[in-house]
Amino acid sequence: MPQITDPNRVLVEAGMVACFSSDLFSFELMLGEHEAIVSFSRGTGRHRPGALVGEHRVPLSVAADFIAGLNAVLAREDVNIGGRFTTQHFAWIAEGEPGGAPLLDIASNDMPKEFLEEIAADPGTQPALAERMRTRLAQDSFNQAYAIYILAQQLAQTLGYGPVRAPAVPVAPR
Repeated sequence: MPQITDPNRVLVEAGMVACFSSDLFSFELMLGEHEAIVSFSRGTGRHRPGALVGEHRVPLSVAADFIAGLNAVLAREDVNIGGRFTTQHFAWIAEGEPGGAPLLDIASNDMPKEFLEEIAADPGTQPALAERMRTRLAQDSFNQAYAIYILAQQLAQTLGYGPVRAPAVPVAPR
């Protein structure tokens, strides 16, 4: 599994495209000795450059924690649950100089485990459907693209750009 091994310059794009909405978070992290510079752009849709929202000097721990979260996601195998839906999550990660090969370039229409948990727990869900969701939940799936999207949302919130609307995703290897 690829890992970020040279965290001096890390590029991350993560987002989602759905029927009536889309979101793109783009970060460039430049790590120094005591602090990091994070350039943040936000846009809509995949491969659509976003407008630079801001450049922030943050404690080194903020960037290091984000990179550690990314490495935890990269360490887990992407395991589909088999529940397709119209929302596509995507993620792209590279390190070093521009133009290098990405460590990760993925997209997924697989339904994240957290969505299935909500469906199965909803008392309004038909019993047969809820049982199918519980069966799929037992498969121990993991959606890397979704997990990276959640990490990107959390970093954007840390930088002061809006609330996180989705639940946190556990990313520690099992």
